[in-house]
Amino acid sequence: MPILTPASRSLKARVARATNDRRVTPTALAELRREFIASALADYMAAKLADAPQLTREQSESLHAVIRRHARRSGS
Repeated sequence: MPILTPASRSLKARVARATNDRRVTPTALAELRREFIASALADYMAAKLADAPQLTREQSESLHAVIRRHARRSGS
């Protein structure tokens, strides 16, 4: 697993704190987890793409389509 950026590490710590805080609503905790997952995924993708040869336009559009499908499925 690639090293998380400082922003992702901060979000991870916030999720950990919020998990143990009874004042945090389930909705707020779910949103914080969603933010962390998106940030960690971006870190992972950036690390993998940094080591990969340049993608073709078609490959890039294919990856973008995966994200768009997920967004539609999630209702975002």
